[in-house]
Amino acid sequence: MKLSELFFNSSGKLLSDGEFDIFGMLNTQKKNKKIFSYITNQKYWKELENRDISCIVCTEELLEKLPRSIEGIIVAENPGEVFWDMHSRQKIERFPTTIGRGCQICEQSYIAKENVIIGNNVIIEEFVSIKEGTQIGDNCIIRTGSVIGGEGFQLQARPDNSYAMVKHLGKVVIEDNVELQQAVCVDKAIFNWDSTIIGEGTKADNLVHIGHAVKIGKNCEITAGVIFAGSVKTEDNVWFGPNATIRNNILIGGNANVSIGSVVTKKVERNKKVSGNFAIDHDRFMENLKHSIK
Repeated sequence: MKLSELFFNSSGKLLSDGEFDIFGMLNTQKKNKKIFSYITNQKYWKELENRDISCIVCTEELLEKLPRSIEGIIVAENPGEVFWDMHSRQKIERFPTTIGRGCQICEQSYIAKENVIIGNNVIIEEFVSIKEGTQIGDNCIIRTGSVIGGEGFQLQARPDNSYAMVKHLGKVVIEDNVELQQAVCVDKAIFNWDSTIIGEGTKADNLVHIGHAVKIGKNCEITAGVIFAGSVKTEDNVWFGPNATIRNNILIGGNANVSIGSVVTKKVERNKKVSGNFAIDHDRFMENLKHSIK
């Protein structure tokens, strides 16, 4: 599509038209896709080395340094506001909800009438809410009070110092044999080409929050109160202890162990165990603890 097809915002100016395939952030990687993004500050300049970005919204001050590979340009005082306004006006394909064979769905649950796919032998208990853009595989269990496919939490600052919520157009994909206990919240992804994913066989305990565009691997064990901020990625067979918090945009390697109450702010390598706030290698954490007690 072209910038001119979606741009109707009076607070910006279209300097040159350009074609793009998807909306995305500066660091979005999507093979063979032209990306439309925005930049607000020169501290993000290095991320413009992403040659997949064909169109941009930026401030006038940043114009001179834009790479020549960018063909479509909108200038605005608040690039984020213009970008997210254009994002929100995209049209989403609609289809009737489908429910597979052998499902046990409580009458006190809510399932959106459109854009939901539920597989076979799924159990959905009372007061569960399944919102548009959700796909649930076979043999899954969603227990009381869980919300699947809710709006994620992404804010855009306005000139008057207030905030607007960014519209989420993506999906949630729950693979086969997943079980979510009471009051688990799974937010859908922001972009319409993206999904929040819970891998096959993964189990989550009560009061777990899974933010937008999180990708959880297969056969992970997520105990009570764990928080995944947006765009976290975990590989398979990871164990998360109670009340662990995982910062956005980081990777947790396969077979890792995130111990109780850990606050994880950087990548965890495969087969590693981390502990503490901020989380470090578990053995080092215990050694430091011994010294502090002395």
